[in-house]
Amino acid sequence: MARQAFFRLRDRRRFRPQSRSTGKVLLLFLLAAVFVVAGASFLYLQRALPAMAQTAPNKHSFYLRSLNFVIPGISEISSLPAANGTGAREKQELHKLSLPGLHDPKFLMLAQIPYLGDPDITLQPLLTQPEGEANKPRIIVPAGTESPAAGQIIIYHTHTTEAFEPTAQAWFTEDLSLTVAQLGKELAQILEEKYGVPVVHDETIHDRDRSRAYERARPTLKVLLEKYPQAKLVIDLHRDGISKKITTGTLDGQPAARILFVVGTRYDGYEENLQKAQLLHSILEEIAPGISRGIRRRPLVYNQDCHQGSLLIELGGHENSLAEARRTLPVLAEAIYRLYREYL
Repeated sequence: MARQAFFRLRDRRRFRPQSRSTGKVLLLFLLAAVFVVAGASFLYLQRALPAMAQTAPNKHSFYLRSLNFVIPGISEISSLPAANGTGAREKQELHKLSLPGLHDPKFLMLAQIPYLGDPDITLQPLLTQPEGEANKPRIIVPAGTESPAAGQIIIYHTHTTEAFEPTAQAWFTEDLSLTVAQLGKELAQILEEKYGVPVVHDETIHDRDRSRAYERARPTLKVLLEKYPQAKLVIDLHRDGISKKITTGTLDGQPAARILFVVGTRYDGYEENLQKAQLLHSILEEIAPGISRGIRRRPLVYNQDCHQGSLLIELGGHENSLAEARRTLPVLAEAIYRLYREYL
């Protein structure tokens, strides 16, 4: 017995220090790893990223592309070097477009959980008219009484391949007959054939790389505006990507896609575009109450800085069918026509 006790005591003395030493090393290693990861993540997320900057892919692209899968409007953010006093004016303006809320959990939550409702949607009264305008008689010229210049309204699509899942069996497809491009084509036909408004519809695909879609759409838009400088409205037609409960209303007793207006606010003069969105929302409320979801303002650009009649319109969502989106087109066309004739 004494001999066994001796060997047990000897074994404890031999192995206990080694076990304690190994445990301490592992604990220190884990703590160091946690601090390194936490510090790197904090520094990475705290950097201000410019919105809608036109630059090549950079070190933030993986992070932004990951967010793009779940948060509409985030995918167009990329980094831009700080502009100096001798740089081009456009670069200096883009440098000011930052999204400080990117790392804010509240921002991400509100933008992404549809059951909390539509975040940041404003149903504001129309902007006040300048003094003397309130009593000024409004002149409405009936359709067909004149021949306005071509391209009074431009319709294009930043996310051209956005489809309607019940119809296309996919969220995105390059079969444009199943996407928002088809809706843009039919909207243009209604405006031209029923209301006599000259419309230019562009079907260029910009979103094969969705993280750079707005960057790729910008040259297309610039060319269209150079060719049709008299354009009064520029419509970027999309469909949303949230629950059908939110994107579906009723027209004549049948389900129909609802309409959301999105206005970027990170550029000078955004108020002009906001006013037009407010007018369209008001007109839709007269024609078909409830079919408009209102106006969502976002601290981004969406290329709306290119024209003071820019409208980003979300028609339905990915869970709507193409037929439900089509059902809303005549109402949207009437509202656009009234905005065009009565206010522009």
